[in-house]
This record gives sequence, C-alpha cells and structure tokens, in this order.
Amino acid sequence: MVAAKANMIQQFNMRNLAILTNLGAEVHVAADFENFGTVDDRTNCQLIMDLTEMGIVLHQINFDRGLGRLMANYQVMTQLRRLIGENQYDLIHVHSPIGAALTRLASWGTGCPVMYTAHGFHFFRGGPLKNWLVFPIEWSLAWLTQHLLVINHTDEAVSRFLPVQNVTYLPSIGAPVQRSLAVLPVTRLSIRKRMRACLDLTGDDFAIIQVGEFSTRKNQATLLQAVHALSNPQIKIFFAGVGAAEATTKRLVTELGLSEQVTFLGYQANLQDLHYAADMIVMPSLREGFGMGGFNALIDGVYMIGAKGTGMADYLIDEKLGQLINPLDVMALADAIKRVQEKRLQPALNEYTEFLMQFDESRVDTIMTGIYRRYLKVDKVGMNQ
Repeated sequence: MVAAKANMIQQFNMRNLAILTNLGAEVHVAADFENFGTVDDRTNCQLIMDLTEMGIVLHQINFDRGLGRLMANYQVMTQLRRLIGENQYDLIHVHSPIGAALTRLASWGTGCPVMYTAHGFHFFRGGPLKNWLVFPIEWSLAWLTQHLLVINHTDEAVSRFLPVQNVTYLPSIGAPVQRSLAVLPVTRLSIRKRMRACLDLTGDDFAIIQVGEFSTRKNQATLLQAVHALSNPQIKIFFAGVGAAEATTKRLVTELGLSEQVTFLGYQANLQDLHYAADMIVMPSLREGFGMGGFNALIDGVYMIGAKGTGMADYLIDEKLGQLINPLDVMALADAIKRVQEKRLQPALNEYTEFLMQFDESRVDTIMTGIYRRYLKVDKVGMNQ
C-alpha cells in the first residue's frame, strides 16, 4: 500500500490493512513517515508501532510537499520502482493524488496490478475549469490502473470517461454508523455536559466545530467571516486539526476580532466527545471526496452544513439531516448558522437510519474483502477467513 503521507494510512486505511493481514497476505506500506501529514507526532509514532505489531513491513519514501519538485519526484519513482522490482507484489493499492500518480508510473511495465482509491478527484461536474486541467493527466494514468475505487457518486459518473479496466463505487471509506446510532441519549447527554464544562461553554453558548486540516481547500475563512457577520458573542468556534494554513487562519481570527470566540484544539484523535458537546458542524470545503469528518459528526447527532459540489451531497440529501450551501457565499452560511441556532436543529437520525447504514464500515469492509481476494493469489492467502 502506498500513500504520499502517513496520515492517509492512519486516517483511512487501518481497516484495509487489517483485512489484508487477516487474509494472510504479507503487507508492505510505503509512505513518508517523517513528514507525515495532518496528524501530530504522537499519532504518527503510535501508527508506526501499530503497523509494526500487525507484522506490516514499512518503507520510508521521501515524498516531496504538494505536487513535488521534478527531481524529488524522480527520486521517489526510483525508490518505488526498486521496491516493486525487489518484492514482486501481487497488488499495489495506492492513495493520495501524487502518491498514486508516481506509483503508477513506477509500476509501468512491471506487470504488477495497481488499484487506486480516489479520495475525491480534483475535477468534478460544475467545478472550476482550472481543475479540469488535471483530467488529461488522470486519463493517461488510468491506462496504468487495473482497478479504480471511487467514494462518491460524482466521481463515479466522471470515471466512465476514464480508460480504466475496473471501477467500483464504495459508499465512502466506511464509518461506525451502527455503533454511533446505538449510543443511548442519556450517555450522549452525560458526555455533552462534561465536555461543555471542559470547553468553558455555558448553556446559552452555541458551539460550532470544524474538523480537518487547515488549508485553502478546507476553507476555514468562510466560516470565520460568516460568524463575524453575525456579531453574536455566544457563537463559539472550535477547530480540530493541524495544517499549513493554521497560522494564516489565526491571523484572520485576530483581524476579525474573534479571538474570544475561536478555540484551536489541535489534532484530535478521538472526536466523538467533541461531537456530543457541539451544536453544529460546518464543512465549507471547496473540494471534498466524501467529508468523513462531517459524516462522523452527523451520525453522532450533530446538525451539519456542508458544501455544494462535493461528496457531502451523497449523504446530505434532506435538510432534516443537514444543508448544502455555496462554500464561498459568506451570507448564505451566516443565514444557515442563524437558522440552526434559533431552531436548535438536530438531524433526524431515526428517520434516516436505513439510508445512513449504507455507509457503515461493515458494508465497506465486505466490499474491500471481496476486491482483495480477487487480486491475491490463492496459494499466498491464508485460510483465516
């Protein structure tokens, strides 16, 4: 398995790795464990320990930042091609745009099948024209892709124009829907009271959370500008995450005079208690494959405002669950926040239980197990399942 940064493994692939090890496969993970992405040091160290305990072989690959420099990318391809040549893998499962691109190029001519999970294409119907400049690159790389996995219906539609051999729609990467919905209301209320006390929230305060990396793509600026426009000191924002744009976000908070209303929590490995403390989650992302941060809050009972033109449209199908807005429309977001606050809206989880269960991790794991079995050679797969 290959991802440019180790956080992609920790946040999206631990269950996939468990499936592979349970099938008896020898599993290798190639990623950058030194510049590990949007988790903290402690989480990255724990990841390395967990993978090692699972018997997984780790390979440090020096992926460059962003799309990478030409020479750095060439060196990464050299590393990857050497790995592929030495180990003769039965399957390479790739993640993240640059990790997937360089791995597919490195595998060219080796005969090793490559499977790519697209966590949201840069290009999508109705998206900016500049994003479609990437399409010819992905179209070319599709010739080197034996299996494409997409996690939203928009990408599924776009994938029909790619010359890839096999395409599978996954209903997200899977979430603990059944377990989350089974938590008793009295338990949620008890945790809510405790967490709100820890966060210095009063009964009149309205707590908004946003989860994810600090970046232009995650668009924290629109949320801050919307709250500034409302001029309501009882609205509190809690950011859970780290990222390159954190310093820029903090400067904007100061410029808007919101320092008393905004809290930066850093990376949070366990978000469920924070969900129970919150009154609303806002995810105004400019691009989002599915929006797991928002979905996990939703199934924990938090009303959600998401962004049009993203994978969040796959589950925010009714305003009883949440609302989709133009992520660049500050006043639309401000109006949505005011409405949720005044009406104290909560998602109608009981009414949509059957719909939400399609995204449960058990269903996704069943699909992934079937796919992995197709590629792993019978004589190399144990009888653990």
